[in-house]
Amino acid sequence: SCCLGGPTRFMTSTPAAAEYLKKLDIPEGYQLLYCIAFGYPDETPAAKPRNAAKVKFID
Repeated sequence: SCCLGGPTRFMTSTPAAAEYLKKLDIPEGYQLLYCIAFGYPDETPAAKPRNAAKVKFID
């Protein structure tokens, strides 16, 4: 799955963030604007019950 992050300008001004930015090896003169997180859910919950009133079955 994918979760769109958002503007990162507020998250890149801490000392901890500087460490991650260094690992990303972003060239001089460039800045990180947005981030996207990819991954899989940590769990697989049961499906929610369907609302039969919203579905029309055609035989």
